[in-house]
Amino acid sequence: MSGSSLKNVLTTAVLTGVNEARARIFGHVLNPTGQRSPHKVLRKKLIGDKVSEWYPHDIKKDDPLFMARQEQERLSKLEMLKRRGKGPPKKGQGKRAAKRSKILLESCKLHFFRSLLNMMDPAHCVFAVEIASYSEIVFKFSYVHLQKSMDAGLEKMMIKTTSNSQHLGVTSLLIKSGIVHEESEPKELKPICNLMEPRTDFCEITGDIRVHGNSSTVNIASLQNGILVENNSWNIRPYSRKENAAAMGSVKNWSINLVTNHKEIPHCNINHSVPAILFSLGGFSGNHFHDFSDLVIPLYLTSREFDGEVQFLVTDYRPWWISKFRKILEKLSKYEIIDIDKQESVHCYSSIIVGLKYHDKELRIDPSKSPTGLSMKDFRDFLRSTYSLKRTEAIKSRDVEDRTIRPRLLIISRRNSRSFLNVGRVSKTARTLGYKVVVAEANLSTDLSGFAKIVNSYDVLMGVHGAGLTNMVFLPDNAILIQIIPLGRIEMLARIDFGEPSRDMKLSYLEYKISKKESSLANQYPVDHVIFRNPMSVHKQGWDAVRSIYLEKQNVKLNLNRFRPTLSKALELLLHYH
Repeated sequence: MSGSSLKNVLTTAVLTGVNEARARIFGHVLNPTGQRSPHKVLRKKLIGDKVSEWYPHDIKKDDPLFMARQEQERLSKLEMLKRRGKGPPKKGQGKRAAKRSKILLESCKLHFFRSLLNMMDPAHCVFAVEIASYSEIVFKFSYVHLQKSMDAGLEKMMIKTTSNSQHLGVTSLLIKSGIVHEESEPKELKPICNLMEPRTDFCEITGDIRVHGNSSTVNIASLQNGILVENNSWNIRPYSRKENAAAMGSVKNWSINLVTNHKEIPHCNINHSVPAILFSLGGFSGNHFHDFSDLVIPLYLTSREFDGEVQFLVTDYRPWWISKFRKILEKLSKYEIIDIDKQESVHCYSSIIVGLKYHDKELRIDPSKSPTGLSMKDFRDFLRSTYSLKRTEAIKSRDVEDRTIRPRLLIISRRNSRSFLNVGRVSKTARTLGYKVVVAEANLSTDLSGFAKIVNSYDVLMGVHGAGLTNMVFLPDNAILIQIIPLGRIEMLARIDFGEPSRDMKLSYLEYKISKKESSLANQYPVDHVIFRNPMSVHKQGWDAVRSIYLEKQNVKLNLNRFRPTLSKALELLLHYH
């Protein structure tokens, strides 16, 4: 089938009312000039996955869809005659019809029409989906011919979304890539910005890019082919916690503009030969958990594929943060870090990523979402290499049994909130079970490189929720994490933040939920106070109330008889691994 005949067939189906599983289907037939002919629209209701067969009455006889349908009907008639005993068809008639039908169907049918027209053996197609609002999905189709199995289904699928989309006309919906020839593979059209991830917005741009830091602007003078353009401007806050207003309040807003008037394009002052990644150190930076979950892991995900050949542009610059994580930053980039907000010069790049990628879960990496298959194992190996951590595995079971080496327990206890009020007795109990115990405190001023080496030398890490447990990233494989969960109905939060991530790090996880008597809140509030009777009423007041009462005001005094089995279980798990 020729490319010219394919160009005459472009169908746009608009489905509305998705929540009710009802839709209208609009069939648009284009004339050879590419303009929509008037009065050539049919409408049918779709209920569930049932639909009446339809196509335009005035479609031309040489239209490939019409011809394919005719061939299928001819085959159906032959089969019917055979079943009725009217005699076999003429020699070769059925085979020729089947061959013609198959060729036509391979060339032009869309996978989507399988349910609409009940056609057999659909051809492949490239299509894009745009969610214009919660109640409307716009499907855009481009016919292609692929030399692949018909049963392989859709070859490419992209979901392109934007938070500020308006209802689009038919002309603007057309994919401008043209027809893909038989001898070529279809090119995937990539949107510039991804604004639909739950935690982060980011833009990946390749072309002539000009960054003016002083005005927080990224200007795009031209784009590389294969980029799907819907808007000509975007606003990005390049920090990976966009759902949290408190975090995003301290993150600078960046404008990304596709400049069509070349007179408005700023001239380059400094040209760079490597790509750039622009991200913010605002938000919750300075909190050890958020440093890793919102910044370090997303930065690793976004930059690792460049193997150091990338430059970091930092907005909302925090010199103390750069100092704390300098070893990681230098491992990810071989180039000078630029405090971009202070730059009055225009920095020019051929490729830039604005914002950081994030895999939707705290302290975790989903290999299926990473182009290079990165995992938490890769990240932990990266940390071991960066900080020269010697241990890859926890203590061997034979050493525990022979008592040649005692398992090492690190208790992280803070001085103010979420501290252990009887840490001395806890340590003594652990020693009677065979542990070698050390109590340490981790805070922002702690030397990260030195503390990483300390944590890596231990087999069991123990602490109250949110009090230094993020340092589990430095533990050797098969080590144990013990999380003490304070009062306040924060069990789910504790598991999401540390319990679930620990398993991806090849650690064993134990949790100990304290009783009312083990909480310092018992000495601060009456026994029947609402914070004990109905913690969810505090949750309804917002996170600030939860943090103030259950995290900042609460310390722990463990019941050693009740807690001892947890320490024993940790020893069993160490033995189980080897």
